[in-house]
Amino acid sequence: MLARILVVGLWCGCDHGPDPAIGRNAAVRAAEQVQRGRASMESLVHGLQTAITHAGVVVTPGFVGVVNTARIRDRLRGLHDDQTAIGRELAFYPTWFIAAVGADGKIVAGDRMPEDNLAGRDLGASFACVSHALAGTAETCVGSFVSVDGQPPRTYLIAAAPIGNGDAGAATARAAIVGAIPFGRLARAIRSDLELRSVRDDVQLAVGFRVNGRVTPSGNDNDVPMMYLVPDSLIQKIPADADARLASRHGAFTFTFSENQGSRLWGAAVGNVPALGPAVSLVVFRTPLRQ
Repeated sequence: MLARILVVGLWCGCDHGPDPAIGRNAAVRAAEQVQRGRASMESLVHGLQTAITHAGVVVTPGFVGVVNTARIRDRLRGLHDDQTAIGRELAFYPTWFIAAVGADGKIVAGDRMPEDNLAGRDLGASFACVSHALAGTAETCVGSFVSVDGQPPRTYLIAAAPIGNGDAGAATARAAIVGAIPFGRLARAIRSDLELRSVRDDVQLAVGFRVNGRVTPSGNDNDVPMMYLVPDSLIQKIPADADARLASRHGAFTFTFSENQGSRLWGAAVGNVPALGPAVSLVVFRTPLRQ
């Protein structure tokens, strides 16, 4: 009789897979991590703006009298010297480039090597905070920009600050300094922080930003290693009505899903990031490695 019971039990396939609570718990923890990511962005935005404002003082001599492009470029590259106070300050922020912008909104010089020089590209037309910095107000903003010919536009966090004053003490700034971080690098920084804090949890994480419905880093976002890209298989699980849910649920919501025919459960959370503007939300996917 016992043997018959065992045979029937094996035949009926009574293994129903992981407990659904695993996915729900993962979603709760993902929501906590979204909250932490929000706080990290508030700190980063404030700190980057302060660091770029300090860097503007270093670059100012290149705009005294006749604009000295070579001197400006040397000063910009010197900002990354970790033997200086400003170099150590900027080391905390994963900038893609730092550039000096003239009164016309176009880049005079950047901190990248000559083959990657950004000179002549119009930042004033792409980012409102650059125009505001040229008018004398330090600000941060978010926008899209093609920084490398032949590449699609990327979304950047921009911190801009005025350099010097116009002739005869006019209120209009002579120039501005700009620090740019692509969202792929922002997402990588958040993921690295969350992974460090989750090392004892034995989980797999994926972290990205939704900007106007597109998730970054993914696809062709080659400003971060491939291991940091959010896989398409996860992006496809984001509810189609994500924006409506954010609007109706105080800027955040969670969801769960499964992979591999239900053998792996995931929890995920999406939350607005006020420090980056109303069109930006953070997405954290989380799954325990042991289920």
